[in-house]
Amino acid sequence: MAARNPQTFAKRAREQAVKEKRELKRARKAEAAALKAEGIEPEVEEHDAENLNDPRNTSTAVMPPVGRNG
Repeated sequence: MAARNPQTFAKRAREQAVKEKRELKRARKAEAAALKAEGIEPEVEEHDAENLNDPRNTSTAVMPPVGRNG
């Protein structure tokens, strides 16, 4: 039997973390959709509000235009 590569464990841990993050996001979206269907406006959590201003969050960061310099 071959020895297990430690890199494999790290990869599995990363994949598991991504999977859990996706599941949490789906649950939050489903909850927000249910509240919206009831006519209740979902509240923005502090955690989410902080991420909007995080420059490492590329989904919301404003990127400078690419092309001409001048």
